[in-house]
Amino acid sequence: MRIGKGTFIAPETINLQLDTLMSFTEEMAQRGQRVTSRVITAQLGRASGEIAKHLAVAPGTEVIVLQRVRCAENQPIALETSTLLAAPCRDLLDKHNFARESLYHVLRHHYHISLTHAEQTIEARLATREEAHLLEIAEGDPVLAILRVTHSDAQRPFEHASSVYRGDRYKFRALLKV
Repeated sequence: MRIGKGTFIAPETINLQLDTLMSFTEEMAQRGQRVTSRVITAQLGRASGEIAKHLAVAPGTEVIVLQRVRCAENQPIALETSTLLAAPCRDLLDKHNFARESLYHVLRHHYHISLTHAEQTIEARLATREEAHLLEIAEGDPVLAILRVTHSDAQRPFEHASSVYRGDRYKFRALLKV
């Protein structure tokens, strides 16, 4: 508490269990939190060499790029960039509003694409100027950067996701067994 400034209540830290593949929307709904998104980029593009390598396709393959600020209870939590193979869902951006809809829900129910598993890396680092602006934190504040390659039921990479989570609002939890 700061004298003369009133009482401040710190927002709840969000714990994510690291053994289940689910969308941000599903994670937050499971915790009873209202999810909103602000779309930064939604466009067709071509896979860079790095993205193509992760998706096991040739550089220049058509992809969909969807970048959003993900919010829980109107508080920015993450900056998420999903790059998907465009071929099975080329009209995705024309038919859906990802400020309100869950990408994974749309893929499952409208395109019959099941995402079965993912490989991801998590790294603690400092927020860049752009990330800080979009997440409403200070440049250089701690963030958790996650790179994930998600595979479809066709047993091939389908999505490359790069996410940056606010370090003050997100915590990962893993159950380790012998």
